[in-house]
Amino acid sequence: MNLVIVESAAKAKTINKYLGDKFKVIASIGHVRDIKKKNGIDVNKDFKINYEDNVDKAKQLSEIKKNLKKANKIYLATDQDREGEAIAWHINSILAENNNLQDIEVHRITFTEITKKAINHAIDNPRNIDMSLVNAYQARRSLDYLMGYSLSPLLIRKFPGCKSAGRVQSVALKLISERENEIQKFNPIEYWNISIELTTDKNEKIEARLKKAYKSKIGKLDIKSEKEADKIIKDLKSSKLFIKDILTKQKQLSPSPPFITSSLQLEANNRLGFSPKVTMSLAQKLYEGININGENQGLITYMRTDSTNLSIEFITEARNIIKNRFGKEYLNETIRNYKNKVKNAQEAHEAIRPSDPSISPEMLPKNLDNDLINLYSLIWKRSLASQSSNAISETLSINIEDEKNNFDLYSSFTKIVFLGFRKIYNVLETNTSSEKKIMEQISKNSILKNINCLKSQHFTEPPPRYSETSLIKKLEEYGIGRPSTYAKIMEKNQQRGYVKLISKRFHPQPSGRIVTTFLDNYFNLYMDYNFTAQKEDELDLVSQGEKDWKSVLYDFWDDFSKRVDTTLKLSNTNIFRY
Repeated sequence: MNLVIVESAAKAKTINKYLGDKFKVIASIGHVRDIKKKNGIDVNKDFKINYEDNVDKAKQLSEIKKNLKKANKIYLATDQDREGEAIAWHINSILAENNNLQDIEVHRITFTEITKKAINHAIDNPRNIDMSLVNAYQARRSLDYLMGYSLSPLLIRKFPGCKSAGRVQSVALKLISERENEIQKFNPIEYWNISIELTTDKNEKIEARLKKAYKSKIGKLDIKSEKEADKIIKDLKSSKLFIKDILTKQKQLSPSPPFITSSLQLEANNRLGFSPKVTMSLAQKLYEGININGENQGLITYMRTDSTNLSIEFITEARNIIKNRFGKEYLNETIRNYKNKVKNAQEAHEAIRPSDPSISPEMLPKNLDNDLINLYSLIWKRSLASQSSNAISETLSINIEDEKNNFDLYSSFTKIVFLGFRKIYNVLETNTSSEKKIMEQISKNSILKNINCLKSQHFTEPPPRYSETSLIKKLEEYGIGRPSTYAKIMEKNQQRGYVKLISKRFHPQPSGRIVTTFLDNYFNLYMDYNFTAQKEDELDLVSQGEKDWKSVLYDFWDDFSKRVDTTLKLSNTNIFRY
């Protein structure tokens, strides 16, 4: 018998059907081992890590050992990221320590999609455990452990009620707290807006905006009082306005890249109202398998990725579907390749896409959860659209002046003249009927009448508090964290009571602001966004085998431990001065 170990029970069920009777597929249900809570890392012995089996995984380990007695091969088929590589390594280590692997071949296999073809290809092409990925995991866990277990007791001693700090968690908290400071310090500025409606000689209405007044450009904040607005309106109404120029311009609009983890979370939030946590939970189910016509089938590729790459197999299939279903005019002439915008994206990985693009959203079972159908539809459409032709928009620009050259006004109308990729993945709804009518009837030098002006008072607003998706976008922008860590970062800050999610926006709580202020004053180097991003870069180098993982820990620990010792000696009176 061949034993295959995966991470989740749902995945095991799907894969077992593909492999048949000669294979037994069982699940580890995540990590089976972790760093000990007490004395987990011995910094005096070359950062020796002391691991212990997770108590809640005793049943899974027992099941693995029991089935191993009947096996001659074991395939460690955990996820393809660092976490998955580490789980495979931990399982292998536990079994080796207990002499359970005598005369048994151990293979490591990975796949980006749960389909029969992908699983069989993985079985036929096994590899060894990638220790560079494992060491990157060990370095990350060690950094988090050393920082967390050093700072948390310090926080509890100095600030009762403040429970913990973390290497990335605290930096995310700093972003939220700094935004709150900006909001509190914000002074609104008054400004006025003038809406202008004009009528052509054909009795067509044109809405225009002011570009210049008295030969000076008018920006958003330039009309500062009602008195200024009233003067402009009075002079405008007594002016003789005419159309000076009419310009028509076409523009090519390109489709967005296929989804990566962060862009999927952002789009699912904008279009479907899903939180990042809900999105990832639904994506996990789509990846692991949905029952279609009595057979479990994985519908999408691995959902934790920062790569926009697509396999040539998928591109070929997708292009055929576009041509046959939508028409050859909607197929881009050449294959589109997208450049990864995320720093150090894993180029070997793929974007999130349908495992089988021939399964369209309407083919999914009608009794399937609507949220699953909607998320799959989003992924399916975005993936196919990435290989579709450009959309073409046409913009009519109208420049308006008065006879005395006191005012310049501007109006524009845009319509989509060719849908292109929007036929598959619509970006926005565009009403073109009224625009077409106007474009056909207006002409240069036409006199405009019935000048109707409406003034409105406004005040500048502070920057918005972070939502889950905008915080992820900011973390990604700084190069902080990775796709698999975003949801955990936000969840931990909420669990600690440092932030609250109110009306889908993060509000820092008093304890969270205290922690941020304290850490920013005494551990400012480690709260610096560039420092955290630099550590991510170093971990990427470790995962690529280009940097020793212990050197990352030595570089970090020397200065950090000294700062902890120095801060412990400070009296609470000195600390509270901040």
